[in-house]
Amino acid sequence: MKRLLITTILCVPYAVSATFAQMPLRLISFRGLVTDVEGHARSGIVGLTFAIYEDAVGGAPLWLETHNVALDVEGRYQVILGTTTDGVPSDFFTRGAARWLGVQVNSEAELPRVQILSVPYAVVASEALTLAGRKAEEFALLDSVRDTVRQEVKTQTEEMQGSHPVAATTSTAVAATTSTANVIPKYLDTNGTLTDSSLAESGGRVGIGTSNPSYLTQVHSAGGHALIQLTNAATGSGPADGAYFGVLNGEKIFRLYNLEDASISFYTNNVTRMTIGATGKIGIGTPAPNYLTQLHSDSGHALLQLTSGTTGGTAVDGVYFGVLAGDPTFRIMNQENAAIDLFTNGAPRMTITAAGKVGIGTASPSPSSLLHVAGNATVDGQFVSTVPTGTPPLAVNSTTQVANLNASLLGGMSADAARTRGIVYLGGCDTCSPLADSDDQKTIYFNVVGPMTIQSGPEQ
Repeated sequence: MKRLLITTILCVPYAVSATFAQMPLRLISFRGLVTDVEGHARSGIVGLTFAIYEDAVGGAPLWLETHNVALDVEGRYQVILGTTTDGVPSDFFTRGAARWLGVQVNSEAELPRVQILSVPYAVVASEALTLAGRKAEEFALLDSVRDTVRQEVKTQTEEMQGSHPVAATTSTAVAATTSTANVIPKYLDTNGTLTDSSLAESGGRVGIGTSNPSYLTQVHSAGGHALIQLTNAATGSGPADGAYFGVLNGEKIFRLYNLEDASISFYTNNVTRMTIGATGKIGIGTPAPNYLTQLHSDSGHALLQLTSGTTGGTAVDGVYFGVLAGDPTFRIMNQENAAIDLFTNGAPRMTITAAGKVGIGTASPSPSSLLHVAGNATVDGQFVSTVPTGTPPLAVNSTTQVANLNASLLGGMSADAARTRGIVYLGGCDTCSPLADSDDQKTIYFNVVGPMTIQSGPEQ
């Protein structure tokens, strides 16, 4: 090996001028994707200009090359850089500095530059197949060299083996970059130093703050709030602008914020279905609610249905309240075979049974009465009866005398008015026993002040 090395050194002066122009090309394989401003894949033939820079932004290009490429249906392409020029100079990648590649589509603005990571190794590795860029066959063989050269080689070889041993070659190892599995790296500085970012991808799922996301997108915060902020030019981009959603540090409550003086709207099928106004009013079917909650229907019923596991959940189950289409009547409907109870202060005050019986003060109204009042009842107007003639308009069931019963008597005359005509105590007197039957005749006691006339007539 030592002899071969010495032979090469000796042959360099003879070979430099003949081989420099024949230095093999340095080529870089590059793949990319071309889209329009909306992110849609472009197609057809496009002109791409590739430039290599020293910096991620700014600066003049170190090298330029233009290719006309045919994009596939997904906008993808692959080119070999260096094929239209004398190749990519290898000394670009032997100075220990980062290199950046910019791509310009036609005459449009240059796309953001990407760092060239793997190419330097490939370019430098190509030197392993050559000697200083020259092929082995470009050097003279030992058996074709003149005798004097052979002797010189032999002499120098013996001298180096004796008093000038070949020094060991040293090299600088490239430090390995450590990273976390699934985590997408980022550049820590403009020198191309890589480190872990907060983004990860695993099995088609994207994680922010976690390297093992559970769903298509997962945001995780080991400490602090786990919030996503949405802003635009109208809201501003400050920490108190736009909208947030997520969970606060130390809480389990999902929160949805609009920090602007504006509403929150929920859409389906491109139509507003529910709105929470800036003042807290909720509108269902209307984007401008008038009260704390407003349910509106432009067509059809405006009903709220309440169901449970007991009632079932079909369209004819549970309870409804609201207004029907074309009918302004407010309705409360219990579709079940059960009562409707009205409560105040935690107690039932009125009940409407499934049979339509109304109880006030009782949850179990009498089945024989449409209205059952358990307690005193005050009526400021009249009890108007439309029962047929001969049917008592009022029946009082009591085991005691009913005091102050001002029922209409004798042509509408009250008891006080009847007294002036001498008709008093028809049910008896203060010192007399109640009316009684005696020998099939009625015994009636009269206590009259003034004249009294008794007339007889046919039996009614």
